[in-house]
Amino acid sequence: MEKNKLKKENVNDIKWDVDKTPVDLRDTFYSNGVKMLSSQYEFSLDFFAQPPKDDGHFEGVRIYVNPINFKLFTNLFKEQLEQYEKRFGEIKI
Repeated sequence: MEKNKLKKENVNDIKWDVDKTPVDLRDTFYSNGVKMLSSQYEFSLDFFAQPPKDDGHFEGVRIYVNPINFKLFTNLFKEQLEQYEKRFGEIKI
């Protein structure tokens, strides 16, 4: 069982290959808003689209992520943003 544990020094070496991911990615959702909450054990990300639908409800999706994966995603987002800005210029906010 010890062999199957992910060593801490290898965590940053994880690379995601979407083409090899066994997930049905045909369902897509465009989001232009996000709300994040966290507890000791998980992060909750509510992605939603604005404006709300005619009935006043927002269309959205909620994703729960453990803290290790949240940090990995944060690093991945940062890398992708840096590559984007090198290619297209700085995003000013």
